[in-house]
This record gives sequence, structure tokens and C-alpha cells, in this order.
Amino acid sequence: MEWQWWVSQAFALVGLFFVIWSMQGKTRKRVLWLNTTATMFLLVGLLFLGNVSAIILMSVSVSRNITALIFAYYPRAHKAWIWITSIILATALIVLNIVFWDNWLNAISIIIGIGFIISFMQEAPRNMRLTIIWFRIIALVYFIILLAPINAVMETLGLVATIVGIIRLDLKKKKPPCEQLEMELENLE
Repeated sequence: MEWQWWVSQAFALVGLFFVIWSMQGKTRKRVLWLNTTATMFLLVGLLFLGNVSAIILMSVSVSRNITALIFAYYPRAHKAWIWITSIILATALIVLNIVFWDNWLNAISIIIGIGFIISFMQEAPRNMRLTIIWFRIIALVYFIILLAPINAVMETLGLVATIVGIIRLDLKKKKPPCEQLEMELENLE
């Protein structure tokens, strides 16, 4: 293996830690900051791999995360701007993949990229986790095909972290006191 592959995997390993950490975030801003850091490391790593569809995917991912962060800090931004920027990013993803079409992996790159754009448009961390889970599975297969083992491990652990986040933060979330009291009263009867 060439040195570029090893450098690529080293950057992917650092990105891996940030992906795992991001899916455990309780706030949207924390999830976005950590995920932005992860995608930046992954982008640099994929530049060393040289696969154009993966580079396009990560470039759009970094842009998507930065855009989502801006809207997280400026919640009064009109919802139309969120949709417009998401459409621009999805269009850029599609156009760049068509212009630099290499093989059928470009189509998977488009699917994953659009899926992640949709998930990061969500305002609630719960909704982000629920929509991202399916595209992490597709990304896992994508990176296995690319022979990028650290990226595949990253997606696997990101998938596990997402599931843990769903269980820990979304499913085990306590209900408001009035609903708990109603449930306890129903159990007494």
C-alpha cells in the first residue's frame, strides 16, 4: 500500500472519534460542531485517497455542516433560506458528481449526500439521529466498496453511536411529570 492510503486512514481515524462523539450530543449545536470537525478530517483524508465521488461527498458535507451551524446560531433565519441552501448543496452534489462521473459510485455518493443534507436540515437532534441512521448504512457499504477500512469502521461506529443516542436520549427520555402521574394512576387501577 502507498503512503497516501496510510495518511488517508490516519485522518479518517481522527474523524472517527469526532463522529462518535457527535452522535452523543444533547444539543443541535454540539452535534453540528463535532460533526463538522469530523467531516473536515474525513475530507482531508479522502483527498489523499483520490476518489473524486468521495471528495465531492465530503466537500458538500463540510459545506452542509457549516450551513447548518449558521442556521443553528441564527434560529430567526427564515426557513426558506434553510431550504434554499439545502437545495443549492444538493444541486452542487449532483452536478459535480455528473461532471466528474467516474463510475456507479458517484450515484451512491449522491444518495448519501442528499440523505445527510436532509438529516442535517432537522432542527431536533432526535430527528437528525432518526434520519441519518439509514444513510449511515448506505455510507458503510460505500466505504467498504472504496476499500477505505477506517471510513467503514467510522460509519459502523457512527451507526452504533447513533443507535445508542436514540436509545439513551430519545427512547429513555422521561415524560413530563403530568404524563408520568397519569401513567402511575392508570397502573394503580
